[in-house]
Amino acid sequence: MITQRFVKVLILTIFSAYLSSCASKVDPKPLPKPVLVKKVSSPKPSSITGSKAQIAHRILKHPKIILRRNQVSGRSDGASSYDSIRQTSQGHSAKRSSYGNAKSGYTQLDKRMLKGMLYLADVKGYSFHVSSIAGGSHSPNSRHNSGLAFDVNYINGVKVNSRNPYFRKFMSTCRSLGATEVLGPGFKGHSGHVHVAWPR
Repeated sequence: MITQRFVKVLILTIFSAYLSSCASKVDPKPLPKPVLVKKVSSPKPSSITGSKAQIAHRILKHPKIILRRNQVSGRSDGASSYDSIRQTSQGHSAKRSSYGNAKSGYTQLDKRMLKGMLYLADVKGYSFHVSSIAGGSHSPNSRHNSGLAFDVNYINGVKVNSRNPYFRKFMSTCRSLGATEVLGPGFKGHSGHVHVAWPR
């Protein structure tokens, strides 16, 4: 006759055998560590080397960067985009305009801005017209006055407006380059150009 104690011992024996067989199926080796694949990113402006004067010289001669030779207002006052880059390429400060809200005098162009401008053409392949840098009449606290900003009114041969197919991507690229004030169509006062400025 099978006793209750015998049944308990039998159940415990079968259960122990089951656990032993399960344990033997477990691989004692640790799992290999996952291999981290480094994300390959496109070159950043840090790939643009040289002094401010050298970078400005490359901008001045670049076939994809057109520098306006007078102000948007039509004035020729030696403070156009072309003048700002030419003066910087010669190791000088860039002249500011002396009308409207302009502060007059001179300012140094920021190297981050120059590298960003060259990167847009050299690496990203954009062609664009620079309509303003340190000259012209902007708001009193404008970063143009500190050599930190430039304006673009044509991208890839197309006038900047809400129908331009390139301006959104262009603006996004500028932000990725460190520009913190990027304004264009859809922003008050910027329906016809893209404003790109680096932090003070």
